[in-house]
Amino acid sequence: MRLSLAENVIVAGVDNRPPMLDKSLYSSWASRMLLYIKGKENKKLLVDSVLNGPFKYGTTTIPGTHTTSATVRDKTYDELKDA
Repeated sequence: MRLSLAENVIVAGVDNRPPMLDKSLYSSWASRMLLYIKGKENKKLLVDSVLNGPFKYGTTTIPGTHTTSATVRDKTYDELKDA
């Protein structure tokens, strides 16, 4: 009996795949990505994103109440104003 590719995957299970973006493997992933993007059109922006993390729109402070303290969180795209 011959199994199809999908059946082989089911039989093999999902435990045999490597943890692709495990935090302990981030430096290895980052170095591979830097090598990959060297030939890309927007390499300067892409390298900045890998080295410094994704772009953030700033932070906003949510005032606290009598029982809770103020909270600082990242702004979302929807919260930006036309400038």
